[in-house]
Amino acid sequence: MRKLVKIVLLILAILLFAIGYRFAADNAIPISIQWFAWSSSELPTFLWLIASMFLGFLLGYLGFWGKNLALRLKLGQIRSELKRRSTSQNRIVPSQSTQAKSAE
Repeated sequence: MRKLVKIVLLILAILLFAIGYRFAADNAIPISIQWFAWSSSELPTFLWLIASMFLGFLLGYLGFWGKNLALRLKLGQIRSELKRRSTSQNRIVPSQSTQAKSAE
């Protein structure tokens, strides 16, 4: 079963490479990006598209990382509170009724 999965993934990777190569060949016309007064150098269209895709991946990852970090900090606070409460419960002196039973 694992060999079948590996073969299917290899075929998909080759297919995606072929599609990407074809896309790059069809979009090799150099363009310049203009934003307000800034103008970029001319690069092929596919490079701009790939750069924007990777920028989106990076921003998405950073957003996920930030949320993950916030959850890990909250988990640390909950664990320290749980540890504090469990140690304070262990320090509780037995009540007088349990002391009287042990004396008998």
